[in-house]
Amino acid sequence: MENNLILQINSLTRKISKQQAEFNRLTVKIEALSMELKALKEGYNTIHRRILSEAYPLQQRMVADRITIVKLLNNLYNHDIFRNADRRKLAHLMSSLSIELIRQEGIVELIPIFNTYNEVTYEEMMEKPDAYFLGVDWENQNDQHQVVPEPDENWERYSHKVHADKNGKSGKKAGNAERRVLQEQKQSKSVRSVYLELVKAFHPDRELDEQEKDRKTEIMGRVTEAYRSNDLLLLLNLQMEYNHIDQGKLDLLADEQLLYYNRVLKQQVTELEKQKMEVLQDLASMVHLSPDTCDSLEKVLFQFNKQVKNLKTDAKNLHQEINSWGDPYAVREFLKNYRTDD
Repeated sequence: MENNLILQINSLTRKISKQQAEFNRLTVKIEALSMELKALKEGYNTIHRRILSEAYPLQQRMVADRITIVKLLNNLYNHDIFRNADRRKLAHLMSSLSIELIRQEGIVELIPIFNTYNEVTYEEMMEKPDAYFLGVDWENQNDQHQVVPEPDENWERYSHKVHADKNGKSGKKAGNAERRVLQEQKQSKSVRSVYLELVKAFHPDRELDEQEKDRKTEIMGRVTEAYRSNDLLLLLNLQMEYNHIDQGKLDLLADEQLLYYNRVLKQQVTELEKQKMEVLQDLASMVHLSPDTCDSLEKVLFQFNKQVKNLKTDAKNLHQEINSWGDPYAVREFLKNYRTDD
């Protein structure tokens, strides 16, 4: 949703009413949220493009270098410099590196190397993936029984209480429900009345002039889209834009009418805030961050730039270290401090 101006009710002769002030507050809020949402969506697209152009090539380069390292270690395994303890560590290292690349990156060419140095082959692991990758005890898995929860007695009592008509409470709730339905009908009627006024003014079917007919068709497209979105503010803006309502008429709107306008506008605020949170969550997910730490586009961009910088450093360091992984003496020094955690 994109508004062309912020609608505000003014009064030079008297203090504006509570409903008028609320109308002004909501229109400003909607405009601010709309602009923020637009910036978030643009930011999402920008970061997505940068992932493809900057982060992804670095990740692929690191994957290629890690594949090279596994192959270099495989070539060194039978070197005379290594003792049996060194070879056990070397086998564990190659097994760990290769299974990570196979599972996360789909590098199936490393499966033979993994099978050579691991007690269980990759094919055997995939027959029971949960047992090896999630730590499930498959020997005792069949002995586990699902526990069927007992009915919640508190819920049953509460259910009876809700449906019981004691002291006229059910009748009171029914009356409240009826009032809510009436309010919703009046709110929908408020939006529809603005829509119908615009339809009467700009429906193109009876227009004889082709140029004017095209103009009205374009206007009706915007009107229909706003109505389908229940976007009262945009409909009012369209009225102002096409001179179908002037500032004077807006200033003289009755509080009763504004009451229903404001309820619709509050719904728009709620919807925009929901959309904002959804885009922020999508952004956080895309850059692998916790949504709790990403409550603005600025924070997401800061964290993403930090990630790209670290990725560049890691990729550079890994590439510079490749030659050392082909040096048996350097590998033996590395293995001295390598722990298998067995």
